[in-house]
Amino acid sequence: MQEVRNCEKRSRLAGNATITRVTILEANILTRRFAPRLASLAAHHSFPTIDLSKVGATRVEKAGLEVNVEVVSTASTHVALLESIFDFPAIQKLLDRPDFTMIYDSMHGVNGPYAREVFCKRFGLSEDTMMNSVPKDDFNGGHADPNLTYAKELIAVCGLDKKGLKIGMTDKQVPDFGAAADGDGDRNMILGKQVRQGVMRSEARSWEYGNYTGNDTSSKLC
Repeated sequence: MQEVRNCEKRSRLAGNATITRVTILEANILTRRFAPRLASLAAHHSFPTIDLSKVGATRVEKAGLEVNVEVVSTASTHVALLESIFDFPAIQKLLDRPDFTMIYDSMHGVNGPYAREVFCKRFGLSEDTMMNSVPKDDFNGGHADPNLTYAKELIAVCGLDKKGLKIGMTDKQVPDFGAAADGDGDRNMILGKQVRQGVMRSEARSWEYGNYTGNDTSSKLC
């Protein structure tokens, strides 16, 4: 319920009733049920190993049962949705400029594969622009909170100290744009050229909502 209160206070994002309803339903889930055929195969320890790295459908035939298993790419679906909301050609022009550099820190959270899908596969940037993009269940021993305290690697690369003040670096060493996401990708920190600009959770959602619906939400940010 805290998520709903944050949205009401900061961005007045539409759809709070839906968020509240989903939260209530999730809190009242008592049992989980599995498809009988899958449960039967699992009980006999006969379900084969499926390569989850390959997108596509696999038909499993065991013990007289047939089950279709489909592996999907949520990263590709995510990119397709983003492309329907944001002006990708304009973003591509910016990223292609020889005088523009950037770096993105996923802090070993879930956002890593999505960031690589967007920036490396779709926009053609080098893997070098992706920092800590391999998800780790322990965030590689760190704390995936995008701020001056915990995003130390990104802060250093972007020419700032732990207080957000400039440190001595040559102009060519500092990227023009830097960003970090928290462990589940719903909070962000954005950096300019040795300039810090934080973006809170509800504000980021408000911007996305505004682009998706065509509504101007900038005046609603506080």
